[in-house]
Amino acid sequence: MVKKRTGQQTKTLILDACGAILRRDGARCLTLDAVALEAGLSKGGLLYHFPNKETLLTALFDQYMSPFDNYLATAPNLAEADYLIAYMDATIEQIEDTETIQLIASLFAAGEEFPQLHAQMQDRYQSWQRGIAQGMTDPVSATAIRMAIDGLWFAAVHNYAPPNAEMRTAIVKLLRTFIERD
Repeated sequence: MVKKRTGQQTKTLILDACGAILRRDGARCLTLDAVALEAGLSKGGLLYHFPNKETLLTALFDQYMSPFDNYLATAPNLAEADYLIAYMDATIEQIEDTETIQLIASLFAAGEEFPQLHAQMQDRYQSWQRGIAQGMTDPVSATAIRMAIDGLWFAAVHNYAPPNAEMRTAIVKLLRTFIERD
């Protein structure tokens, strides 16, 4: 007897297939037909779970950003500068995961076609910024530090002369001293 997948297992299969295509071939090659083929499903089976490409990409975006949000929500002692340190740690962890950073770069490219992806990221940044500004005595310094952290992330996502691991470690160490001074 063949064991039937649950709906959640099928969704995960589809999201994994979508992510594989984005990492391997980029956003330009992402079609619902390609995802269905990669997942070993009929297009109808795919559409049952994700009625269009935008809902599929939105779900994939959430899947990859949820660990970041969860890390911030569950970081120990989120008081004072701890939130900004957690933000930096989560960002660096994401940068160091090459599969995730490749996928996020492709999702950003797909965001040109689906502005909802950019809107989701804007909402997240607003939330993160509130947590950062509330956790520091000087919100201007906190925001400047966040912008430096975001610069590391941006350089990695877009491959714009990202610093090597040694340089990134030194930058993070320097940013920690700035955070601890606040």
